[in-house]
Amino acid sequence: MRHNAFSTPTKLYDLPAQILPLYFALVGCLPLSVNRGSGVLLIPDVTNLITFPAIRAAMTPKTTRECQITIASDAALQTQLRLRATEEVHKRDLPACHVVTFRPTPWASQQKSRVDTITVEPGSDEVLSQTSLIRELHMSLHVFGNIVTPFGTAAINRAENEGNITTLQKLIWHGAPHSTVSAEAIRFALLRLLAEAEDTGTNRSWNEDARVNEWEDHEFKGWGEKPGKTFIDDDLPGFIVRSIDRFREVFAFEVYVTVPVACFRRGMAREYLETELIPPPSTCYGFLLSLVGETDRHRHVRCRVTSGIFGEPDISVVLRTVWRVKSTPLGSAGNTRPDYQQLLTDVRLIIWLDSSEEPDQQETLERRVRRALNPAERGKIERFGGLSLGESRHMVDIVSALESCQHSLRQQGDFRMFHVAEAGRLTLPVWVDHVGSSGTRYATGNLENTELGPPALDRMPVISP
Repeated sequence: MRHNAFSTPTKLYDLPAQILPLYFALVGCLPLSVNRGSGVLLIPDVTNLITFPAIRAAMTPKTTRECQITIASDAALQTQLRLRATEEVHKRDLPACHVVTFRPTPWASQQKSRVDTITVEPGSDEVLSQTSLIRELHMSLHVFGNIVTPFGTAAINRAENEGNITTLQKLIWHGAPHSTVSAEAIRFALLRLLAEAEDTGTNRSWNEDARVNEWEDHEFKGWGEKPGKTFIDDDLPGFIVRSIDRFREVFAFEVYVTVPVACFRRGMAREYLETELIPPPSTCYGFLLSLVGETDRHRHVRCRVTSGIFGEPDISVVLRTVWRVKSTPLGSAGNTRPDYQQLLTDVRLIIWLDSSEEPDQQETLERRVRRALNPAERGKIERFGGLSLGESRHMVDIVSALESCQHSLRQQGDFRMFHVAEAGRLTLPVWVDHVGSSGTRYATGNLENTELGPPALDRMPVISP
């Protein structure tokens, strides 16, 4: 094999896991035309290769009218509609569809380049029925409505640091209104009772004026000493000691990060530079190394890193200059071209770091990050350059320990975290081979809705080459 830019033979290496989708794309994907100048490529989210042949056969349009699509989402909904109408497929869950739009660009008019990507989740019966009706009537459907609830809300002490400011939901059960009490509220009440009843006191006590918990031993150091001073509310609400021989850290360390504008570029993205919704573990690891001034990325291998995101950042598309090496020297004009890039706006993240499996337990990355975020010790950190997350020009706005701002974060909306799962829908790099891709390592998982709290250790990706 020879690249047309070189006179000598060239080689292409990749992992089998990356080559297999190329063979699947030949038969598993569905190309459709929007008009003479643009088209879409529909990629089904396959979860079972054994049953997929029946699904793939039903995806293909059977009439000329079924081939007519207006936009990318229309192609996905029509495909799901055809699957629902097939008796063999009706009993199975409809797949999500990833749709890529192709059309010529002013800088590459000789070919159709990727200019947009969307993901359409499986449509409900109501959505698909409305889609079918609209196609039959050739008209738009506008729906307006109000949701009115006759019952008000009350307030209750909830969680450890929200006091009595959180609204309490009410519902109708057996014909009468009832208040719903969360597990956090019950836990909070039990801790208050313990603090009043225990003669020796408790580890945490609620300060009503400051609306925070005051701790006697926030790091549970008493459990690592013989004999050590412990409290009844240490293990009663639940905590983890990961080492039998000695106490390392109770929980993974949590870092709160905000980035006004960011792009966590997908590794295989070319003409259209897509972004992941969260930074991959490898990106988070590089960010933490930069924070502590470490230039050797092998220094803290075997640590575990994952991230979670608040809400749904806005995604915009910009036109920018992209560098690709096609000739030497690197600054040659032929190495630049314009291209579209997705950008995330108002990114608010939490990064979890666990160093309990690092080979060198004397100077772990977790300890170094704690020092870097400690106002009394951060002046001892030697580092250079700006602190960015993702591309070097996407500078970080806020970076702090989560424990210093946890109260305000509970008001920031839904939270989703990347959890490792064997059959997950997301594949993110944990170690990047910057010269080729054969040495890149990945973790598979899902972005799951969860409470604001530390993840299980085995659900955090391991940083390892």
